[in-house]
Amino acid sequence: MTSLAAEILLLALDDEKGSVGMDVSTTLDTALAGAQLLDLAIAGRIDIEDKRVVAVDGPALQDPVLDAALTKILGESKPRKAESMIPKLAKGLRKTLLAQLVDQGIVRADEQKLLGFIPRNRYPEADGTVEDELRDRLRGVILQDRVPDANTAALAALIQAADLESLIMDRRERKAAKDRLRQIAEGEALSPAISQAIASVNAAAMVAIVAATSASAASCGGAAGSSC
Repeated sequence: MTSLAAEILLLALDDEKGSVGMDVSTTLDTALAGAQLLDLAIAGRIDIEDKRVVAVDGPALQDPVLDAALTKILGESKPRKAESMIPKLAKGLRKTLLAQLVDQGIVRADEQKLLGFIPRNRYPEADGTVEDELRDRLRGVILQDRVPDANTAALAALIQAADLESLIMDRRERKAAKDRLRQIAEGEALSPAISQAIASVNAAAMVAIVAATSASAASCGGAAGSSC
């Protein structure tokens, strides 16, 4: 069984190239960290009180990546707002999730050499059944109005919040599914804590998009005759 964060990363990886496209890289790490908050909320190990992440007592989650996220939250001197907690959870998370997917046999690690000497790892698909089931489940809920369980509803709402709809739908489908995604995000399948966590991901994703856009504009503006 994979976590929501691992599922998003699996969707983002190109099956053959084993890399993440530039079109989703801006908000992917924000989505991965936000997914950890959702996983913890679904497991009943965090709540969102006054927009701040509060840990809830309970047993270990039997997932070392989620347990590490909970340890980070518990390590804060006082509860932080979800938006400020997301960057902390994002540090090193993608690499850790990739290692977990390799261990589970879902992707394989393919070490390459860029320019013949710069090491570069790629993670092409090893077992396509996991992603196939995931895509079928998401597309069924979004495009065929199937009733979602809490995990699928949270994942669909998170994908929308982080502007990652292109991972599962083409442009025409995204336009048609706009109202359905909004309905899922506002649906009864999501608890208040999950809804607030998703709102925080949306806010953090917007910050990431604005920062990336500003950096790109500054880069283009600094080069004479730039055609950016």
